[in-house]
Amino acid sequence: MDLQLFDEVADFLDVRLDDESANPTGRYTSRAEAFKDIEAKVRIMNRAREARDLVRSFPDDAGASTMLTAYGTVLRHLAEVYNRYPDYQRRWGPEDI
Repeated sequence: MDLQLFDEVADFLDVRLDDESANPTGRYTSRAEAFKDIEAKVRIMNRAREARDLVRSFPDDAGASTMLTAYGTVLRHLAEVYNRYPDYQRRWGPEDI
């Protein structure tokens, strides 16, 4: 996976998550519910960055590269959804983490 592209997607998602945190709207019945969703996305972002750092530290490790590719796929999908539906917020389930 291209680490520069990964960083660009992650930076884009950081901006979107900051926007969501500043204005938690959408289909949620409470702000607490919205922040719980945002917190789940931030956890995924943090794990993805940990995978990226592992690849930078151990570029020849196949396990680290596989993990980064998996997280990169999740981040790319989320970025595509945000691009297509700017007001998008959804609940993350265990299958997403």
